[in-house]
Amino acid sequence: EVPPTTDTSALDRHRASIDRIEREFSAQSQQIGLGAAFVKYGSADAMNMGGPGSPSFVFGSAEIGKLVSGGKLDDPSPVNWAPDRVIVASSGDLGVTIGTIHRNDKSASFPFFTIWRRASATDPWRYIAE
Repeated sequence: EVPPTTDTSALDRHRASIDRIEREFSAQSQQIGLGAAFVKYGSADAMNMGGPGSPSFVFGSAEIGKLVSGGKLDDPSPVNWAPDRVIVASSGDLGVTIGTIHRNDKSASFPFFTIWRRASATDPWRYIAE
């Protein structure tokens, strides 16, 4: 358990760290592949709400990576994204990013949210829900 804080500079650092990891996640999806990025940045107990033609919920970053990439983990991502808003718990161990996903060909955009968790304020963020 991470104790809460009222230190605004600590909260700003937590917020900035989630913003940075979400942007890194998107950038890595262009380099290592969408599925591989979902595996890398996710928690082993992460869940995804699935999509059309897929199960209602998919669990585990490895399975989520397969789902979002159609099984082709290293194919470059057809989308990119960034947070527009970041909400973080005062404890610095739980946060949410809210933003927009854009198709790389600019044909469509749609909203997203990611729930992030870490064991302590110094551990890496991993998404737990998409």
